[in-house]
Amino acid sequence: PLEGELDLSADLESYRLSGVTLSALNVRLTGPMQALTFELNADGAIAEPFTIAIGGPVSYQEGVRAELDFAGELSGRTLTSPQPLEIVYLDGALNAQTRLALDGAGLEFAIEHGPDGADLGYDLSNIPADLVMGLLSLPQAQGSLALTGQFQRQDALWTGRSALTVSGLSSASEPELGALDGEMRLEVDLERSRL
Repeated sequence: PLEGELDLSADLESYRLSGVTLSALNVRLTGPMQALTFELNADGAIAEPFTIAIGGPVSYQEGVRAELDFAGELSGRTLTSPQPLEIVYLDGALNAQTRLALDGAGLEFAIEHGPDGADLGYDLSNIPADLVMGLLSLPQAQGSLALTGQFQRQDALWTGRSALTVSGLSSASEPELGALDGEMRLEVDLERSRL
């Protein structure tokens, strides 16, 4: 096992890349090698302002294991992690999963990746349309969106399905145009992709 104490830190200020502005970023990894603590604090903007803090224990005793909590704000909405991000890397296999909340919106994510293949699942529910439009710098809208998906990779080929659902989607500036409800599905199999 690795032994000794570690104290690594990095800072970044006033950095911009592909539409993301970081006003300040600090990353730190400290403690004994058997029980490190990871901390990340950042604030900036992706069209909408954000602040985020990620932190938790990192262990190297059996592979690499981390359990990281999230907290912050995005466009005035509170970000929390009802289920921390759990990461395990052992014998060439990576497993990661988390459940985040952004006020009433939810995000669940899980991935398993190993020598024989991979599984990827995600479930974004009750995402406010005005938040999505703001992040994409599009005209403001009302309503909500949901995105779910489950994909598998075997022998370098991906299969699976995903669905985007919109509920009560309408223009914030022209509500007289009415609201849209609908669903769009994507299916990928070994022979073709269908939308």
